[in-house]
Amino acid sequence: MPWQWMSARTVRTVIVAIVVAWSAPVFAQDIPPAKIAIVEMQRIQNEASAWKDLSQKLKAAQEKVLQELAPQQTALEEEAKALQQQQAILAPEAFEGKVAEFEQKRREMVQQSNERRQAVERALVDSRNLIISAIRDILVGITEEKGYNLILDQSNADPTIVVASPDINITETVIKRLNEKLPTVEFSVPAQ
Repeated sequence: MPWQWMSARTVRTVIVAIVVAWSAPVFAQDIPPAKIAIVEMQRIQNEASAWKDLSQKLKAAQEKVLQELAPQQTALEEEAKALQQQQAILAPEAFEGKVAEFEQKRREMVQQSNERRQAVERALVDSRNLIISAIRDILVGITEEKGYNLILDQSNADPTIVVASPDINITETVIKRLNEKLPTVEFSVPAQ
């Protein structure tokens, strides 16, 4: 088949181009000329104060959770060793009872660990959403100020834009405004 050498993305692009070409005379009168800006979202995430602040707070929260759970983990490990030593001297029924108790404690600790990690994850999502909302507000403001009708992301992860003039790259402006608007971000994990 002659289309096998084309990727699905290429085929979609060709189809869209054909549809646009055929319908261009019909819609050409209603579409304003494109005024495009480029933003590098990955660079913003790497350089903006709020993202750096969030990264530090996340690391601290993860370390705190590990510290909170460490004593229980150590106690469980010691209990497991003691249980292994008691296996030879306890009656099988008594040993099975102790194993069941130990397994219950282990399950409770795993559940508590999962709950703490989920609480950190929820706090992370909430904080990310605050930053993303601030970035969106900044981009809308720049769009209104400069009259852009399209902003494209030129991050390394998205190679869609091959070349763009530095004049239309608004990344530096976004970072500056984000640092002013949101130098730090709230990150609170509910207490245990």
